[in-house]
Amino acid sequence: RVLFRSVVEDTLKALQDLAHAVRKAAGTRVIAITGSAGKTTTKETIAEFLSARYRVVKNKGNLNNHIGLPLSLLQLRSKPDVAVMELGMNHSGEISTLVAIAEPDVRVWTNVGDAHLGFFASPDAIADAKAEILERATPDTLLVYNADDPRVTARIGAFIGRTRSFGIAAPADVRAEQVEDRGVRGMRAQITTRAGDATLDTPLLGRGNLANVLAATAVGIDFGVSLDDMVARASRLTPADRRGAVRRLRDGIILI
Repeated sequence: RVLFRSVVEDTLKALQDLAHAVRKAAGTRVIAITGSAGKTTTKETIAEFLSARYRVVKNKGNLNNHIGLPLSLLQLRSKPDVAVMELGMNHSGEISTLVAIAEPDVRVWTNVGDAHLGFFASPDAIADAKAEILERATPDTLLVYNADDPRVTARIGAFIGRTRSFGIAAPADVRAEQVEDRGVRGMRAQITTRAGDATLDTPLLGRGNLANVLAATAVGIDFGVSLDDMVARASRLTPADRRGAVRRLRDGIILI
């Protein structure tokens, strides 16, 4: 066995450069997800939907920062068809760095909320930082965005690529109507898409998770996954670790 050692001035920069080189050489289509909430659930759902047709890798857990993302991209050495990567941030400029490393073909922007408000002057400042997901796009780049979030829709006008929207209240390319909140049994809705309409059931809880499933559906349609396949897989989704799991305890107690 031969061991190689290389001395670098900046180990973090070297890791990021290595991950970028692996990404470029792999020929894998990369999907990047940002947002204040729902990134991990959206990542898991997109990966589940696309696995109907493709070999898919994704971040393990939420390894999504300036160290975790490069480590996750090293999975592309196996040259999968698709990589689904969430991008996390605490400060302005961090999403920009991650976009430069990953060069995503598809960007998904779930929402803007109050997460990390301690590091920013206002929710609008958070939205400006999240909008770094729009950088380095080409005309072929796809943006999937939340049509119900005014801070998102206010910032996508200069995006030079293709766009697809999802939503519940606003008109959208993938929209949920006749929404039924079924408590701990999850959600049901009629969804309308350019690929057809369907009844969608998911055990994931709440309208926030329904929006995450809609985002994944929009991505799946662009990748040519059939609506029937996605509806079937949506009915079997399970919550990501510590994200809305339902536990039925003794004496009729339900823990979420």
